[in-house]
Amino acid sequence: MLRGTIVAADESSAVDTLHSQGLFPIEVVVSRFAGSHSAPRASEIAPGLRVLANLLAADIPMSRTLSTFMELAPASWTAAAAAIRERVRTGGRLADGLRDDARLPVVLVGIIAAGESSGDLAPAVLRSAEIAEESASLKSAVRGALVYPAILLVAGACSVGLLVSVVLPRFAAILADTGQVPPPLTQFVMRATTVIEYNAIPVALFAVIGLFAWRLWATSPQGSVIWDGILLRVPGVGVVRRSAATSRVCTAMAALLDSGVPAAISLGRAATAAADSAIESRLTAARAGITRGESLGLALEESSALTIAAVRLVRAGEESGRVSAMFLHAARIESERAREMTRSAVRLVEPVLILVFGAIVAVIAGALLQAVYAIHPVR
Repeated sequence: MLRGTIVAADESSAVDTLHSQGLFPIEVVVSRFAGSHSAPRASEIAPGLRVLANLLAADIPMSRTLSTFMELAPASWTAAAAAIRERVRTGGRLADGLRDDARLPVVLVGIIAAGESSGDLAPAVLRSAEIAEESASLKSAVRGALVYPAILLVAGACSVGLLVSVVLPRFAAILADTGQVPPPLTQFVMRATTVIEYNAIPVALFAVIGLFAWRLWATSPQGSVIWDGILLRVPGVGVVRRSAATSRVCTAMAALLDSGVPAAISLGRAATAAADSAIESRLTAARAGITRGESLGLALEESSALTIAAVRLVRAGEESGRVSAMFLHAARIESERAREMTRSAVRLVEPVLILVFGAIVAVIAGALLQAVYAIHPVR
Protein backbone atom coordinates (compact mmCIF):
# COMPACT_ATOMS: atom_id res chain seq x y z
CA MET A 1 0.00 0.00 0.00
CA LEU A 2 1.45 3.30 -1.11
CA ARG A 3 0.37 6.84 -0.41
CA GLY A 4 1.72 9.87 -2.23
CA THR A 5 1.12 12.98 -4.27
CA ILE A 6 1.23 13.29 -8.04
CA VAL A 7 0.95 16.41 -10.18
CA ALA A 8 -1.62 16.05 -12.97
CA ALA A 9 -4.09 18.13 -14.94
CA ASP A 10 -7.12 16.27 -13.56
CA GLU A 11 -8.13 13.07 -11.75
CA SER A 12 -8.31 10.89 -14.87
CA SER A 13 -4.82 12.00 -15.95
CA ALA A 14 -3.47 11.07 -12.53
CA VAL A 15 -5.05 7.61 -12.76
CA ASP A 16 -3.61 7.05 -16.24
CA THR A 17 -0.15 8.08 -15.04
CA LEU A 18 -0.33 5.65 -12.13
CA HIS A 19 -1.48 2.83 -14.43
CA SER A 20 1.48 3.51 -16.72
CA GLN A 21 3.76 3.03 -13.71
CA GLY A 22 2.21 -0.35 -12.89
CA LEU A 23 0.23 0.97 -9.95
CA PHE A 24 -3.48 0.41 -9.28
CA PRO A 25 -5.02 3.38 -7.44
CA ILE A 26 -7.66 2.57 -4.85
CA GLU A 27 -8.54 6.17 -4.05
CA VAL A 28 -7.59 9.46 -5.73
CA VAL A 29 -8.30 12.69 -3.89
CA VAL A 30 -7.95 16.01 -5.71
CA SER A 31 -5.96 18.54 -3.70
CA ARG A 32 -5.41 21.85 -5.44
CA PHE A 33 -2.36 23.73 -4.29
CA ALA A 34 -3.08 27.05 -2.58
CA GLY A 35 -0.36 29.44 -3.60
CA SER A 36 0.83 32.58 -1.86
CA HIS A 37 -1.05 35.85 -2.27
CA SER A 38 1.88 37.92 -1.06
CA ALA A 39 4.54 38.61 -3.68
CA PRO A 40 7.96 40.04 -2.71
CA ARG A 41 8.56 43.74 -3.14
CA ALA A 42 10.10 44.82 -6.43
CA SER A 43 13.19 46.16 -4.68
CA GLU A 44 13.81 42.77 -3.00
CA ILE A 45 13.35 40.50 -6.02
CA ALA A 46 17.02 40.67 -7.03
CA PRO A 47 18.46 40.09 -3.50
CA GLY A 48 16.13 37.12 -3.01
CA LEU A 49 17.14 35.56 -6.31
CA ARG A 50 20.82 36.02 -5.48
CA VAL A 51 20.35 34.19 -2.18
CA LEU A 52 18.54 31.38 -3.98
CA ALA A 53 21.25 31.17 -6.67
CA ASN A 54 24.00 30.88 -4.05
CA LEU A 55 22.11 28.11 -2.24
CA LEU A 56 21.51 26.21 -5.48
CA ALA A 57 25.20 26.50 -6.39
CA ALA A 58 26.10 24.83 -3.06
CA ASP A 59 24.75 21.54 -4.48
CA ILE A 60 22.61 20.60 -1.49
CA PRO A 61 19.21 18.84 -1.67
CA MET A 62 16.39 20.99 -2.98
CA SER A 63 14.28 20.57 0.15
CA ARG A 64 17.09 21.85 2.34
CA THR A 65 17.85 24.61 -0.14
CA LEU A 66 14.30 25.95 -0.01
CA SER A 67 14.11 25.61 3.79
CA THR A 68 17.31 27.64 4.13
CA PHE A 69 16.03 30.10 1.55
CA MET A 70 13.01 30.79 3.77
CA GLU A 71 15.39 31.81 6.58
CA LEU A 72 17.87 33.87 4.54
CA ALA A 73 15.64 35.56 1.97
CA PRO A 74 14.38 39.15 2.50
CA ALA A 75 11.30 39.51 4.68
CA SER A 76 8.90 40.13 1.79
CA TRP A 77 9.83 36.70 0.36
CA THR A 78 8.58 34.79 3.44
CA ALA A 79 5.08 33.87 2.24
CA ALA A 80 6.17 33.18 -1.34
CA ALA A 81 9.15 31.07 -0.21
CA ALA A 82 6.92 28.89 1.96
CA ALA A 83 4.48 28.37 -0.92
CA ILE A 84 7.31 27.58 -3.33
CA ARG A 85 8.80 25.01 -0.93
CA GLU A 86 5.43 23.29 -0.55
CA ARG A 87 4.88 23.31 -4.31
CA VAL A 88 8.27 21.73 -5.03
CA ARG A 89 7.79 19.21 -2.20
CA THR A 90 4.57 17.98 -3.84
CA GLY A 91 6.24 17.56 -7.23
CA GLY A 92 5.90 21.02 -8.76
CA ARG A 93 8.59 22.96 -10.61
CA LEU A 94 10.61 25.76 -9.07
CA ALA A 95 9.94 28.01 -12.08
CA ASP A 96 6.19 27.53 -11.69
CA GLY A 97 6.41 28.51 -8.05
CA LEU A 98 8.40 31.64 -8.83
CA ARG A 99 5.82 32.54 -11.47
CA ASP A 100 2.63 31.84 -9.51
CA ASP A 101 3.71 32.48 -5.91
CA ALA A 102 6.48 35.09 -6.19
CA ARG A 103 4.85 36.58 -9.32
CA LEU A 104 8.16 37.27 -10.99
CA PRO A 105 8.22 38.89 -14.44
CA VAL A 106 7.70 36.48 -17.32
CA VAL A 107 11.21 36.90 -18.70
CA LEU A 108 12.82 35.95 -15.36
CA VAL A 109 10.61 32.90 -15.08
CA GLY A 110 11.44 31.93 -18.65
CA ILE A 111 15.18 32.05 -17.97
CA ILE A 112 14.81 30.01 -14.78
CA ALA A 113 12.56 27.48 -16.51
CA ALA A 114 15.14 27.09 -19.28
CA GLY A 115 17.89 26.53 -16.71
CA GLU A 116 15.72 24.05 -14.83
CA SER A 117 15.14 22.07 -18.02
CA SER A 118 18.81 22.09 -19.07
CA GLY A 119 20.22 21.32 -15.61
CA ASP A 120 21.90 24.74 -15.18
CA LEU A 121 19.47 26.06 -12.58
CA ALA A 122 21.89 28.02 -10.38
CA PRO A 123 23.43 30.07 -13.27
CA ALA A 124 19.95 30.74 -14.64
CA VAL A 125 18.70 32.07 -11.30
CA LEU A 126 21.86 34.17 -10.97
CA ARG A 127 21.33 35.66 -14.43
CA SER A 128 17.72 36.44 -13.53
CA ALA A 129 18.97 38.25 -10.43
CA GLU A 130 21.30 40.34 -12.58
CA ILE A 131 18.44 41.26 -14.91
CA ALA A 132 16.25 42.22 -11.96
CA GLU A 133 19.08 44.35 -10.52
CA GLU A 134 19.53 46.14 -13.84
CA SER A 135 15.83 46.91 -14.06
CA ALA A 136 15.68 48.11 -10.45
CA SER A 137 18.76 50.29 -10.99
CA LEU A 138 17.20 52.02 -14.00
CA LYS A 139 13.91 52.63 -12.16
CA SER A 140 15.80 53.98 -9.14
CA ALA A 141 17.81 56.35 -11.32
CA VAL A 142 14.65 57.70 -12.95
CA ARG A 143 12.90 58.17 -9.60
CA GLY A 144 15.94 59.92 -8.15
CA ALA A 145 16.17 62.28 -11.11
CA LEU A 146 12.47 63.17 -10.83
CA VAL A 147 12.58 64.09 -7.13
CA TYR A 148 13.60 67.74 -7.62
CA PRO A 149 11.18 68.43 -10.51
CA ALA A 150 8.37 66.91 -8.44
CA ILE A 151 9.20 69.12 -5.46
CA LEU A 152 9.40 72.15 -7.76
CA LEU A 153 6.03 71.29 -9.31
CA VAL A 154 4.30 70.92 -5.93
CA ALA A 155 5.88 74.07 -4.47
CA GLY A 156 5.04 76.11 -7.57
CA ALA A 157 1.45 74.89 -7.66
CA CYS A 158 0.97 75.68 -3.95
CA SER A 159 2.45 79.17 -4.36
CA VAL A 160 0.26 79.99 -7.34
CA GLY A 161 -2.81 78.61 -5.56
CA LEU A 162 -2.11 80.76 -2.49
CA LEU A 163 -1.69 83.93 -4.55
CA VAL A 164 -4.80 83.32 -6.65
CA SER A 165 -7.16 82.04 -3.97
CA VAL A 166 -6.16 84.18 -0.96
CA VAL A 167 -4.04 87.23 -1.75
CA LEU A 168 -5.63 88.49 -4.96
CA PRO A 169 -9.28 88.21 -3.77
CA ARG A 170 -8.44 90.31 -0.70
CA PHE A 171 -7.04 93.09 -2.84
CA ALA A 172 -10.11 92.89 -5.05
CA ALA A 173 -12.32 93.23 -1.96
CA ILE A 174 -10.39 96.30 -0.85
CA LEU A 175 -10.90 97.90 -4.28
CA ALA A 176 -14.61 97.07 -4.15
CA ASP A 177 -14.92 98.74 -0.73
CA THR A 178 -13.38 101.92 -2.11
CA GLY A 179 -15.76 101.86 -5.06
CA GLN A 180 -13.00 101.50 -7.66
CA VAL A 181 -12.78 99.21 -10.67
CA PRO A 182 -9.87 96.72 -10.61
CA PRO A 183 -7.18 97.21 -13.27
CA PRO A 184 -7.51 95.14 -16.51
CA LEU A 185 -4.78 92.64 -15.62
CA THR A 186 -6.30 92.10 -12.18
CA GLN A 187 -9.73 91.53 -13.75
CA PHE A 188 -8.24 89.04 -16.22
CA VAL A 189 -6.55 86.98 -13.49
CA MET A 190 -9.67 87.01 -11.32
CA ARG A 191 -11.91 85.95 -14.20
CA ALA A 192 -9.52 83.17 -15.13
CA THR A 193 -9.54 82.01 -11.52
CA THR A 194 -13.34 82.06 -11.42
CA VAL A 195 -13.57 80.04 -14.62
CA ILE A 196 -11.17 77.46 -13.23
CA GLU A 197 -13.07 77.20 -9.93
CA TYR A 198 -16.46 76.72 -11.61
CA ASN A 199 -15.17 74.16 -14.12
CA ALA A 200 -12.72 72.29 -11.90
CA ILE A 201 -15.14 69.55 -10.81
CA PRO A 202 -16.66 68.85 -14.28
CA VAL A 203 -13.21 68.87 -15.91
CA ALA A 204 -11.80 66.58 -13.21
CA LEU A 205 -14.76 64.21 -13.57
CA PHE A 206 -14.40 64.17 -17.34
CA ALA A 207 -10.65 63.58 -16.98
CA VAL A 208 -11.20 60.63 -14.62
CA ILE A 209 -13.75 59.05 -16.98
CA GLY A 210 -11.49 59.64 -19.96
CA LEU A 211 -8.50 58.20 -18.12
CA PHE A 212 -10.48 55.13 -17.13
CA ALA A 213 -11.69 54.59 -20.70
CA TRP A 214 -8.17 55.10 -22.05
CA ARG A 215 -6.81 52.64 -19.49
CA LEU A 216 -9.28 49.97 -20.56
CA TRP A 217 -8.40 50.49 -24.21
CA ALA A 218 -4.63 50.75 -23.68
CA THR A 219 -4.52 47.53 -21.67
CA SER A 220 -6.46 45.52 -24.25
CA PRO A 221 -4.34 43.38 -26.61
CA GLN A 222 -5.03 45.46 -29.70
CA GLY A 223 -5.12 48.82 -27.95
CA SER A 224 -1.78 48.28 -26.21
CA VAL A 225 -0.08 47.56 -29.52
CA ILE A 226 -1.54 50.70 -31.09
CA TRP A 227 -0.77 52.92 -28.10
CA ASP A 228 2.80 51.66 -27.68
CA GLY A 229 3.31 52.11 -31.41
CA ILE A 230 2.21 55.75 -31.10
CA LEU A 231 4.64 56.30 -28.24
CA LEU A 232 7.47 54.84 -30.31
CA ARG A 233 6.83 57.53 -32.94
CA VAL A 234 6.86 60.43 -30.46
CA PRO A 235 10.15 62.37 -30.80
CA GLY A 236 12.40 61.80 -27.82
CA VAL A 237 10.03 59.47 -25.99
CA GLY A 238 10.16 56.83 -28.71
CA VAL A 239 13.97 56.76 -28.72
CA VAL A 240 14.15 56.21 -24.96
CA ARG A 241 11.45 53.51 -25.00
CA ARG A 242 13.11 51.66 -27.88
CA SER A 243 16.54 51.73 -26.22
CA ALA A 244 15.17 50.57 -22.86
CA ALA A 245 13.15 47.78 -24.48
CA THR A 246 16.15 46.73 -26.58
CA SER A 247 18.28 46.51 -23.44
CA ARG A 248 15.77 44.25 -21.69
CA VAL A 249 15.25 42.01 -24.72
CA CYS A 250 18.98 41.65 -25.39
CA THR A 251 19.70 40.80 -21.76
CA ALA A 252 17.02 38.12 -21.80
CA MET A 253 18.24 36.75 -25.14
CA ALA A 254 21.80 36.44 -23.84
CA ALA A 255 20.62 34.55 -20.77
CA LEU A 256 18.34 32.21 -22.71
CA LEU A 257 20.93 31.45 -25.39
CA ASP A 258 23.53 30.71 -22.71
CA SER A 259 21.05 28.25 -21.18
CA GLY A 260 20.89 26.35 -24.46
CA VAL A 261 17.44 27.50 -25.57
CA PRO A 262 17.07 27.66 -29.39
CA ALA A 263 17.03 31.12 -30.97
CA ALA A 264 13.39 31.03 -32.08
CA ILE A 265 12.14 29.93 -28.66
CA SER A 266 14.46 32.40 -26.92
CA LEU A 267 13.15 35.28 -28.99
CA GLY A 268 9.56 34.36 -28.17
CA ARG A 269 10.30 34.33 -24.44
CA ALA A 270 12.52 37.43 -24.53
CA ALA A 271 9.82 39.41 -26.37
CA THR A 272 7.81 39.54 -23.15
CA ALA A 273 10.72 41.35 -21.46
CA ALA A 274 10.30 44.36 -23.76
CA ALA A 275 7.40 45.73 -21.67
CA ASP A 276 6.20 47.27 -24.93
CA SER A 277 3.39 45.61 -26.88
CA ALA A 278 4.41 47.14 -30.20
CA ILE A 279 7.99 45.87 -29.94
CA GLU A 280 6.74 42.51 -28.66
CA SER A 281 4.51 42.23 -31.74
CA ARG A 282 7.45 43.00 -34.02
CA LEU A 283 9.63 40.45 -32.26
CA THR A 284 6.89 37.87 -32.76
CA ALA A 285 7.05 38.63 -36.48
CA ALA A 286 10.84 38.25 -36.35
CA ARG A 287 10.43 34.87 -34.63
CA ALA A 288 8.19 33.75 -37.49
CA GLY A 289 10.97 34.75 -39.90
CA ILE A 290 13.50 32.64 -37.99
CA THR A 291 11.22 29.61 -38.15
CA ARG A 292 11.11 30.11 -41.93
CA GLY A 293 14.89 29.83 -42.09
CA GLU A 294 16.03 33.45 -41.88
CA SER A 295 19.04 34.38 -39.80
CA LEU A 296 18.48 35.97 -36.43
CA GLY A 297 20.10 39.28 -37.40
CA LEU A 298 18.17 39.53 -40.68
CA ALA A 299 14.84 38.77 -38.98
CA LEU A 300 15.48 41.43 -36.34
CA GLU A 301 16.50 43.96 -38.99
CA GLU A 302 13.37 43.40 -41.07
CA SER A 303 11.06 43.67 -38.05
CA SER A 304 12.55 47.05 -36.92
CA ALA A 305 11.96 45.97 -33.34
CA LEU A 306 15.39 46.71 -31.85
CA THR A 307 17.76 49.61 -32.35
CA ILE A 308 20.06 49.67 -35.36
CA ALA A 309 23.16 49.41 -33.16
CA ALA A 310 21.83 46.27 -31.46
CA VAL A 311 20.96 44.62 -34.79
CA ARG A 312 24.44 45.32 -36.15
CA LEU A 313 26.05 43.80 -33.08
CA VAL A 314 23.84 40.70 -33.39
CA ARG A 315 24.79 40.25 -37.04
CA ALA A 316 28.45 40.65 -36.13
CA GLY A 317 27.96 38.01 -33.44
CA GLU A 318 26.48 35.62 -35.98
CA GLU A 319 29.52 36.08 -38.19
CA SER A 320 31.93 35.44 -35.32
CA GLY A 321 29.90 32.79 -33.50
CA ARG A 322 29.49 34.97 -30.39
CA VAL A 323 25.80 35.84 -30.58
CA SER A 324 25.15 35.61 -26.83
CA ALA A 325 28.11 37.87 -25.99
CA MET A 326 27.00 40.44 -28.57
CA PHE A 327 23.47 40.44 -27.19
CA LEU A 328 24.88 41.14 -23.75
CA HIS A 329 27.11 43.92 -25.12
CA ALA A 330 24.16 45.49 -26.93
CA ALA A 331 22.11 45.33 -23.73
CA ARG A 332 24.76 47.29 -21.82
CA ILE A 333 25.09 49.93 -24.55
CA GLU A 334 21.34 50.49 -24.89
CA SER A 335 20.79 50.47 -21.12
CA GLU A 336 23.35 53.22 -20.62
CA ARG A 337 21.96 55.13 -23.58
CA ALA A 338 18.41 54.99 -22.23
CA ARG A 339 19.58 56.05 -18.79
CA GLU A 340 21.58 59.00 -20.11
CA MET A 341 18.72 60.19 -22.34
CA THR A 342 16.33 59.95 -19.40
CA ARG A 343 18.64 62.01 -17.21
CA SER A 344 19.03 64.61 -19.96
CA ALA A 345 15.25 64.83 -20.36
CA VAL A 346 14.80 65.25 -16.60
CA ARG A 347 17.47 67.95 -16.52
CA LEU A 348 15.50 69.76 -19.23
CA VAL A 349 12.27 69.50 -17.22
CA GLU A 350 13.68 71.59 -14.35
CA PRO A 351 14.29 74.85 -16.30
CA VAL A 352 11.02 74.40 -18.18
CA LEU A 353 9.08 74.19 -14.91
CA ILE A 354 10.95 77.20 -13.56
CA LEU A 355 10.09 79.25 -16.64
CA VAL A 356 6.43 78.19 -16.62
CA PHE A 357 5.83 78.91 -12.95
CA GLY A 358 7.95 82.06 -13.19
CA ALA A 359 5.73 83.36 -15.98
CA ILE A 360 2.54 82.53 -14.03
CA VAL A 361 3.83 84.18 -10.86
CA ALA A 362 4.95 87.23 -12.88
CA VAL A 363 1.43 87.69 -14.28
CA ILE A 364 -0.16 87.31 -10.84
CA ALA A 365 2.40 89.65 -9.27
CA GLY A 366 1.68 92.22 -11.98
CA ALA A 367 -2.04 91.94 -11.22
CA LEU A 368 -1.35 92.45 -7.49
CA LEU A 369 0.90 95.47 -8.09
CA GLN A 370 -1.70 97.07 -10.33
CA ALA A 371 -4.31 96.47 -7.66
CA VAL A 372 -2.06 98.05 -5.01
CA TYR A 373 -1.30 101.12 -7.11
CA ALA A 374 -4.97 101.49 -7.99
CA ILE A 375 -5.98 101.92 -4.33
CA HIS A 376 -6.45 105.64 -3.52
CA PRO A 377 -9.05 107.50 -1.52
CA VAL A 378 -12.15 108.68 -3.41
CA ARG A 379 -12.83 112.42 -3.05
